Amino acid sequence: MCDECKISTRDITVDHYPTPYKKIFETFLHENNFKLPKVEVFLNDINEYIIKDKDLAQKWLVAHDNQATYRLLCKSCNSRNGSYGY
Repeated sequence: MCDECKISTRDITVDHYPTPYKKIFETFLHENNFKLPKVEVFLNDINEYIIKDKDLAQKWLVAHDNQATYRLLCKSCNSRNGSYGY
């Protein structure tokens, strides 16, 4: 069920709220003094982008997990909200 419009659907997405994913990521890059082109990533066998530097990857996971909260939204509500003006 969508947390916003309350419609039941199988087509559900995960939304970072109230802090958008982009803000969490930009804060992490700033706090660790990285510019995005310097962060090397690769595509693994299940089509996930992974940070090559294992220490940086672990720092990112900890930083993200400490800040992220989620809610479930239908694709329509998720699309309508965008990145909350960020």
